[in-house]
Amino acid sequence: MKNKSFVFLLAVFCLSCYRIVLPPKLDLRGYETIGIVRFKCPDALNLEPLITQRFIAEITKDQQNLEILELGKEEELLKELKIETMGIEAYKAAATKYNVSSIFLGEVTISDIKPNVTIIPGLSYIGAQGDLEAIIVAKLIDAKTGKIIWTNSAKTRKVVGHIGFIEGKFVLDAKDPQSTYGPMVEELVKKLTRDFQKTYKYRCCRK
Repeated sequence: MKNKSFVFLLAVFCLSCYRIVLPPKLDLRGYETIGIVRFKCPDALNLEPLITQRFIAEITKDQQNLEILELGKEEELLKELKIETMGIEAYKAAATKYNVSSIFLGEVTISDIKPNVTIIPGLSYIGAQGDLEAIIVAKLIDAKTGKIIWTNSAKTRKVVGHIGFIEGKFVLDAKDPQSTYGPMVEELVKKLTRDFQKTYKYRCCRK
């Protein structure tokens, strides 16, 4: 009986309500070529290409035909521009050299592992897990003025196993960082890029 009532209420809802598609909060299609500097990440993890590609995939998911130019690593770009630091001078130089109207910059930081060690009396079992926290920050800069067009951040946590103790600190024993950190990267980027994607809301008719 309860199941029939639920089905009836669901049918009434579907008949009286409809879904509205809301456009992205920030529409990039009005911009000319957009440059993107490879996102920074701890070097040992080699996650910079993965994070950058996932970011591009997410911002173009609902906004096709964007003109995006990858500008490589920050240090390589500065060397090409013959400028020491990333700032207004570098933005303007990149705009002139690569004909970009705006530039995405981003960075991911990953915390040291916070261990949680379990020891059963008699040492019949010793287990260790660790908490990881990752934060991603990104911004879109007007390449001609240096003004920040958009900025956002996101963070996530993950419990991991297979940790070790090396040189005085706990580390993650991972042969393939991308398979270990990949799900964290995916979650971070999805949270970060919501402003570039469609959203949906339901509107119901009054009777």
